[in-house]
Amino acid sequence: IDTEYVVYVRVVCDEDVVGDWSEPVWFKTACESHTPQEYGVFTFSDPSDLNCWITGMQSGANTSSLGNNLPTISAGALYMFNTNKTSGAYATMPMMIVDSINHYQVSFDAHGGNNTTYLKELTVGITTNPFDMSTFIEIQTVDLDQVATVTDFSTARHYVVRFNNYVGDYDENYGKYITFYSNNKNMANYIYIDNISVDSIEGCLVPTSIRAKEIDATSITFQW
Repeated sequence: IDTEYVVYVRVVCDEDVVGDWSEPVWFKTACESHTPQEYGVFTFSDPSDLNCWITGMQSGANTSSLGNNLPTISAGALYMFNTNKTSGAYATMPMMIVDSINHYQVSFDAHGGNNTTYLKELTVGITTNPFDMSTFIEIQTVDLDQVATVTDFSTARHYVVRFNNYVGDYDENYGKYITFYSNNKNMANYIYIDNISVDSIEGCLVPTSIRAKEIDATSITFQW
């Protein structure tokens, strides 16, 4: 389980005659699935925190740019980005052992980097097959705030995305993989995510992503 291997193959032509070894082939066995409670909180304090995640990039300018743009751990957080020439960076959590993902929600802290030109958007959804992003179904896209320093999460907003309205993919299959997705919309998009956890949806919902707006001398409007 969750182990990397290297395989070499060669042909036995005769009893005492063998061919040369092939080029090496690397592969990794699948990770063991757990309940949300067993996974706990993903804090990305160690590179191994991404071991059982599936990360990728849907398209790019060239092969090398795809490799450089894969989501990774940076500044103590899950870091994913795309330039205006690459799109579809995604990071998929390990599979959850749940009866129905509809009864759950994912919570996380996130910000959109420290550059005013970044798109600062994050889409969260459910994937049926983590190796096929055509099975990804968007649940919610959230706006991210700009921060002064990417390592400072004290001003990052807390988000909760609930899956109670998820109805499966186009083939009526029901996924158990939660995916974080960046769509560039012809703009660079830098995303930092931390403290990810999956919990049962609470009966009495808690407001999140609260923002103050329309502030004047005697009144204020809050949005969440």
